[in-house]
Amino acid sequence: MDKKRKEVNYSEMPIEELTRQEEKTREDLFKIQFRASLTPLKNVMEIRKLKREIARLNTFIQQRGKSG
Repeated sequence: MDKKRKEVNYSEMPIEELTRQEEKTREDLFKIQFRASLTPLKNVMEIRKLKREIARLNTFIQQRGKSG
């Protein structure tokens, strides 16, 4: 899991890479949520950031699917 995620331009990524990134982000979110159920997190905002990144990725994936 990356502590600091750098800004990525999703509009230039191919749909396969977007899908892979979305799956990786979902795995990271699952790991953090699991860890949070056992012990308190130091940075609780990480869950929100990951959820927003997943939503952002899904938006780009859907846009690519409609445009062809």
